[in-house]
Amino acid sequence: KSYIANLLHDAGADYQWKEDTNSGTIHLSFEQVLDKAENCTFWLIKRYDQVDMTYKQLASEYPNYNLFSAYKNKKIYICNTAKVSYYEDLPLHPDRVLKDIIYIFHPTLLPGYTPQYYYPMVE
Repeated sequence: KSYIANLLHDAGADYQWKEDTNSGTIHLSFEQVLDKAENCTFWLIKRYDQVDMTYKQLASEYPNYNLFSAYKNKKIYICNTAKVSYYEDLPLHPDRVLKDIIYIFHPTLLPGYTPQYYYPMVE
């Protein structure tokens, strides 16, 4: 029931916690997340940082992140809220964030589109 769960649904994604009825953050252990999301194709991360996150940095924060398929297959997308106006735009223009998410999961539906908020994590 969270806004991100609704955005993912609207974008045609299969959100692993779609059955959860909470409207906010779900508090889960690493093991719970790994059990349910280890084989997910994509991983979307929102964070606030002056420096763009890399795969190496993510693994240095917690080495077991490399157990996820999205990590192994380089399918992690970052929204750095220090550099984009995600939170300011979302209430007024959810369609813009939705387009980014659609582009990540179904890039052929939006040929020539340039994402505004999410970008592929770099090595």
